[in-house]
Amino acid sequence: MTNPKWVDVSSWSMDDKDRTPKTWELETDELTICVTRTYGLDGWWLVCHDLRIGRRSLPDNLQSAQTAALDYVRGRLRAMLESLP
Repeated sequence: MTNPKWVDVSSWSMDDKDRTPKTWELETDELTICVTRTYGLDGWWLVCHDLRIGRRSLPDNLQSAQTAALDYVRGRLRAMLESLP
């Protein structure tokens, strides 16, 4: 997959009036990175099940949240590689 892009994958119940995007995913061949809003919590959150990232707080601005999510995932991948003998 070349040049992945963030895609709105939000879903709503039939009676939801506000259709503001609340879940964005960036998918590569190996990873799915999710930036989402979580009911009952403020701000954006990172979830990446492929790297066992359950929920990590991100900046409140969407673009900053997406950038921070990628930075965190890159750091996690570097740490995983550096842990190898």
